[in-house]
Amino acid sequence: MSFGKKLRELRLERGLSQADLSGPGVSRSLVSQLEREQIRPTPQAIQTLSEKLGVSYDFLRDAVVPIENTCQVLLKHAWKAIEKGDMADSYELSDQAVSVAMSIGDRELISHAQLIRGWALMLKGEPAKALKDIAQAESHFIKPQSIPSFRVLQSMAMSAFYNDYYGLAESYFEAILNRVPPRSLESANAYMYLGVVRQARYGNAAGIEEFSKAEALAASLGERHIEAWGLVGQITAAIKQNLSSPTEKWSRLKSLLNDKDRPISEIHIDLLIAYEQRQRGDYKTSIDTLLKFQASSSEKNQVNLLDTAYELARNYVAIGDYDSAQAIINRGLEDVPSTRRSYIDIHLWMVQARLFFYKGQTTTAIHTLKPLVPLAHMMSLDRFESKISKWLKEWE
Repeated sequence: MSFGKKLRELRLERGLSQADLSGPGVSRSLVSQLEREQIRPTPQAIQTLSEKLGVSYDFLRDAVVPIENTCQVLLKHAWKAIEKGDMADSYELSDQAVSVAMSIGDRELISHAQLIRGWALMLKGEPAKALKDIAQAESHFIKPQSIPSFRVLQSMAMSAFYNDYYGLAESYFEAILNRVPPRSLESANAYMYLGVVRQARYGNAAGIEEFSKAEALAASLGERHIEAWGLVGQITAAIKQNLSSPTEKWSRLKSLLNDKDRPISEIHIDLLIAYEQRQRGDYKTSIDTLLKFQASSSEKNQVNLLDTAYELARNYVAIGDYDSAQAIINRGLEDVPSTRRSYIDIHLWMVQARLFFYKGQTTTAIHTLKPLVPLAHMMSLDRFESKISKWLKEWE
């Protein structure tokens, strides 16, 4: 049993209030904090409490969790705060964890705590301090020479990316590019993800320079996967800017995807073709392309399902088939776990809000949009936040 639970149990068994336990080094508020396990008891507090409760000092002291465990608990809660986008708590908890780890002198624990605090600082919008924490974290590893500096950054960048914290991810991938050899696989990988992040944050017309570098570098290194994604990014940007489709890019992409000996299964060219058809205003053809893809696809990848739902809904709204659009949106949102929020999820909810507005349900449209503003802000999706705010201003 933890110290807090034991303290509360003993107090209640004796019919005492928290104020009854007050004494040297112990106040009523301190007892409350101890029972809720927000702080650790001092030796003086343990002495006072043991006397008030009529138990031995050792009996109470043995319930105190080892300080190493306290650090792990702080980091666990700091991580949860980061996932919720709680800037203040994530920093405060991780900062406490760093202090506890430093007092113990455990290098690995210090390193872990500083990495988490670095993430919290990124969330607060202080990338310079965050990167300093990450650099210090590397120096605390027992064998720092065995852990290249970019590996720590890479781990943080990928975690930020897959948890949809695009502002953090962008800063980390930029930092990686400053630390790795310019003509390396690590550099090509960072350029590819940086392109994806910038398209998410600033629009599909963004990231073309990063995708171009990723493609060229990957091609020279024989890394087909990154090369293919670099091509997808460039084609997407060209389509968004209403430029003519880069024929040579399409040809190369199809060649890579059609290589049966070395398949790249997660890229589906049908989705890209449907996107181009929609951008050209050929909505019905885009719908046909998507429905055929949906019928033939045996892979139930959640991202593909949501991408398809989004594109179909956009097309149905464009041709005024609101019933079909609503059915597709409902199906798409059913595929999103209740605890999940993502770039594609926000996209789909924005189409839903637009659909409500077109159907004359302005109040419902506004109520649908409002929760997306802080979510887009937390995820650093600048263009979404700007567009949603603009719609709200126009509709309210």
